[in-house]
Amino acid sequence: MGEPDAAIFHRYAEYLWQRAGAIVARWTTAGALLGAALGAVMLSPWADWPLSRREVYLVIALGAITGGFLGRSMGAAKALGLRLQAELAQHQLQFERYALSRGQVSPEPSAPVPYVPSGAPPVSGVEPVAADPAPASPGASYGWQAIEPAASS
Repeated sequence: MGEPDAAIFHRYAEYLWQRAGAIVARWTTAGALLGAALGAVMLSPWADWPLSRREVYLVIALGAITGGFLGRSMGAAKALGLRLQAELAQHQLQFERYALSRGQVSPEPSAPVPYVPSGAPPVSGVEPVAADPAPASPGASYGWQAIEPAASS
C-alpha cells in the first residue's frame, strides 16, 4: 500500500459538503413554505382579520422569510456533522502525507501487538503485556478520578 489516493479523500469530502448543502437547502425551503402557509391562513374565509389584501400578502411574505431563516438555521445545525466529517477527511489526507514524508508511518501496517491483562494465563506463543498498576484508592479506578492527580490538603 503506497501513497493514499488523494482523489478518494477529495471526492468523499466533496460528497459530504454537497450533502450538507442539500440539507440546508431542504430545511430552508421547507421553512419558507411552512412560514408562507402559516401566513396564508390570513387569506382563509374564516379568518376575520382587519387587514387589507395588500397587508395580508405582506404577512405571507414575512412568514416565508421568517420560516426560511429558521429553516436555514435548523438545517445548518443538522449539516454541521457532515461538514465536520468533510474537514476531517481533508485533514486525514494532509496528516498522512506529512507522516509519510517524514517517515514516521510505514506504508504497510505491521502485525498488531495483542494486549493481555496482567494475571491472565499466557497463551502459547504470546508474551503477556503488563497492565497498568492498580490505582491507590479503590474509588479511583475509573472516570476522571483515574486520570486526575489526587487533591492535596
